[in-house]
Amino acid sequence: MQPYQYKSLLDNHDLINRLQDSATQYGNNRAYGELSSSYELENMNPELLYYGMIMANKYDNAEGYYHVFASLSSPNTGETLNQLDKRTRSLAIYYLLKSYELGEESAKYKVDEIFGKKIPKSSYYLQEFVKAELAPITTSRKTVPINKSSASKN
Repeated sequence: MQPYQYKSLLDNHDLINRLQDSATQYGNNRAYGELSSSYELENMNPELLYYGMIMANKYDNAEGYYHVFASLSSPNTGETLNQLDKRTRSLAIYYLLKSYELGEESAKYKVDEIFGKKIPKSSYYLQEFVKAELAPITTSRKTVPINKSSASKN
């Protein structure tokens, strides 16, 4: 008897392509679930982030929102949520809270861990992200405002 050999779903390129198409073109939650599970098992965060963003933003998929949060807040660098820059942290928390608001089970535990009983609305963190995005970028030498006139000078 031969020992069990793990065979990744990702080895079946035709199946993966069908799952990707079904998830992104039609919002198929089951296809996305299979696809995201495979990406998680193989630690493929960039792919999980990409398909999670499509499912979250296009189809309002709770699991997709959670995967975006997980990808942004747990990069392979080992940084924690509190070590992220303000923009990325605000965006990550927005996706976590949106997932929570849509009933994602995994998000409930993480929200409780971060916020306890006083849970803000996801829209608060989206506003925080926008404020941070519109604020000037500070570099070690100078502050660079973000506007059309500065972008056109480059």
